[in-house]
Amino acid sequence: MNKFTVFFFTKRFGLFKRHMFILVLVMSMLFIWPTYCQAIPYIYTQISGTSCSFSGFGSPSINDSGTVAFWADLDAGGSGIFTGNGGSLTTIADTSGSLSGFNGTPSINDSGTVAFWAALDAGGEGIVTGDGGSTTVLYDTSGSINGFDQVDPSINDSGLVAFQVDISGGDEGIYRGNGGPITVIAVRSSTVEGISPSINNFGTVSFKGLGGFSPGWPSDGIFTSSGGPLTTIADANGPFFFSGSSSNNTSINDSGMVAFWAWLDTGGHGIFTGPDDVVDKVIRTGDTLFGSTVTSLLFSRRGLNDFGQLAFYAELADGTSGIFRADPQTERIPEPATIALLGIGLASLAGGYVRRRRKQKTDVRLRNVDCELRKENQKSEYRAKLSFVETRNKS
Repeated sequence: MNKFTVFFFTKRFGLFKRHMFILVLVMSMLFIWPTYCQAIPYIYTQISGTSCSFSGFGSPSINDSGTVAFWADLDAGGSGIFTGNGGSLTTIADTSGSLSGFNGTPSINDSGTVAFWAALDAGGEGIVTGDGGSTTVLYDTSGSINGFDQVDPSINDSGLVAFQVDISGGDEGIYRGNGGPITVIAVRSSTVEGISPSINNFGTVSFKGLGGFSPGWPSDGIFTSSGGPLTTIADANGPFFFSGSSSNNTSINDSGMVAFWAWLDTGGHGIFTGPDDVVDKVIRTGDTLFGSTVTSLLFSRRGLNDFGQLAFYAELADGTSGIFRADPQTERIPEPATIALLGIGLASLAGGYVRRRRKQKTDVRLRNVDCELRKENQKSEYRAKLSFVETRNKS
């Protein structure tokens, strides 16, 4: 292999390495941009409002078809559990039957079955299910259950319901069941307030936890568990803080995505899907919604479906309120810092390219000069040889 061959392959290999480096850098930016550094935009749909024969609402839940379930007071008196998808509403239960009152948030699964808390005409209270026909009482206070600490059950597609109760002779905490024996998910000490469970179709539960839970509970925050170790979704070390308020609800879907309601350290509150209050924001107080400004929000333990749609209750500055659905869009909005970072990266690549082109042009000019010098030297040598031959012939 001659020197020219070695030079050729060395230069080509160097160019290949540089091109591969540029390709890897650009591909890394493309992958990092949509995954980590952008906020998801949402389109909002109103399901029902105070102009629709209702005088008040509880926070709603949603299934994978986008159908929303909610509790509401009627203008004509009484209350009920209703479902809707942006059109006409379906009545699941109301106070004209064996149930005398409702509270909290109902939960709807993909088959349209709704689980909810109700006061019973016969006395006591219970966790009830229904789909628009007859209703079934799964658990009530006539047996070992002293009471339901919070009135927001969560039902999955197999009919398994998670709820929070106080058991006679047992611990207060989160349990799950479908009308038979119940399974313990988490218990708490008597000095700690409020945990808010949500269950997905794999039996994983998301909930708000405050310091003092057992065993080995971490700091205040949003966690998930399927009966084993806890996974932290967001905690008080970030931009949020959590209290014993029942409004600090969480919701988990089958992919393990968690959405939650939280107070902000900077003031106000909102609904989020992760530890970043900007990138993971769905909506917060101060945002614009249907021509007015959001002043208050409620979110439920089944407010998130498997397509990332969220249902929530909002009060607006113009005095209206209602049930809304947030539909995520596939295109993400880049954060300004991300655009700046990408611009710096592209500028660096462009600068490197310009420098290489200038160097290549300089190298070409130098090679041309060297070539001309060699040609002149060859001509001089030829003339010298020719002169020598002519002199020898004359002699």
